[in-house]
Amino acid sequence: AAWIADMNAAIGSLPAVTAFTTPPGVPVWVLAQYLAGDDPSRVIAAYRDLIARNDIYHPAVPPPGPFEVLA
Repeated sequence: AAWIADMNAAIGSLPAVTAFTTPPGVPVWVLAQYLAGDDPSRVIAAYRDLIARNDIYHPAVPPPGPFEVLA
């Protein structure tokens, strides 16, 4: 019972993921800058997360459709 309570607490503390739709042809770098703001360390982290979370093969030419991003 304690293990289940610990797992529920851990799952409940995970960051939320939301879908973000961009105009066609927007590079992932531009989307990361838009989402992260002016802090370069946050932009790079957002860029890497976008690529990994959405299985983007070529960041300069992302596939169409909504992207999952951390809220």
